[in-house]
Amino acid sequence: MKKLGLFLLAILLLGAATVVLPLIRHKPRPHSVTLTWHAPAESAKSQAVSYNVYRSTTESGAGVKVASGVKALTFHDTAVNPGTTYFYVVRSVDSGGNESPSSEQIKVTVPED
Repeated sequence: MKKLGLFLLAILLLGAATVVLPLIRHKPRPHSVTLTWHAPAESAKSQAVSYNVYRSTTESGAGVKVASGVKALTFHDTAVNPGTTYFYVVRSVDSGGNESPSSEQIKVTVPED
């Protein structure tokens, strides 16, 4: 009975290895883009309390809001695809919820795998 138990354990371990190993070998490498910016010059009328980040795949595209209410002066975008070029702008938001005009646009190309 002892030999049968070891034999079954070996089959279970080998079976798990054949299922897990292919998943590890084919796991895609994660990609991300980190944006960093400076706070706008404060004026008597408004002060930035947060930032909205917009991303587009075309240079002249309006972009889609990918983050809102960002409090830090940085944003880490993990929803990007390898081999794709993205265009980003950041807009500050004041305490009244008013959004500033867009920052300068930045172009980022995510490397291929």
